[in-house]
Amino acid sequence: MEHFEGYTGVPVGGWQMADDLMFALLFILFASFALIFHFRFPLVVKMLKDTFQLKGRASLFEMPVKGFADSEWLFRSFMTVQALLLSAVAVFMTVRKQYHLPFGDVSDVLSFIGTVFLFFLLFYFFKQGLYTVIGRTFGEREHREVWKASCHAMTGLWGIVLYVPVMWLVFFDKSLVLPLQLFALLYVLYRLVLFFNTIRIFSIKRNDCLFLCLYFCAQEIIPLFLFIKGSIGLFNYIETNSLWR
Repeated sequence: MEHFEGYTGVPVGGWQMADDLMFALLFILFASFALIFHFRFPLVVKMLKDTFQLKGRASLFEMPVKGFADSEWLFRSFMTVQALLLSAVAVFMTVRKQYHLPFGDVSDVLSFIGTVFLFFLLFYFFKQGLYTVIGRTFGEREHREVWKASCHAMTGLWGIVLYVPVMWLVFFDKSLVLPLQLFALLYVLYRLVLFFNTIRIFSIKRNDCLFLCLYFCAQEIIPLFLFIKGSIGLFNYIETNSLWR
């Protein structure tokens, strides 16, 4: 496909095609979220409560909201996918503005975003597995359930606020530093809240030092090292494939 019919109705090519595709993707994603917010509002409220309510109750996600029990899993899955997909779009827009990789058509753009999204999804599952190991080591089943609810809630809330920096990147062509700084700030806050929630749920006083050491090594240092290495390898792979097209 040499050209892409822009949302202005004018045939365009090059980077304008990518911008139009990002507009369409964000529109579909945001419209889907708006529908879910409208028709599943009790689940949204429960997600917000799960972010900080950690003690003196069972997991809210394990106590089905009346009338929405069957859709809770789909709701949590959508919120997670939304966060990861917005992160992939942010990476694409950063590459689109900072570098000049050749994207020939729509399939190239979708392949790039799909590859980055799959990488983020695998990393997310990897982190979830590490949390499961820590939970089984330091906590009872009820602790793990409360943490799982908190983790899903924080990821979903983070995905919602990501619309701000991602839309900034998509709709303001000259902006790059400020939206990326906002994206990084939101991610740091997401990790900090998740860290403090995890400490509050799993930390055992007589093993506090051991727990903190294992947590930082297993959840922050090692995953960060693997993420950086994986990101470098992924970018080199995408760049090499793009050059050979």
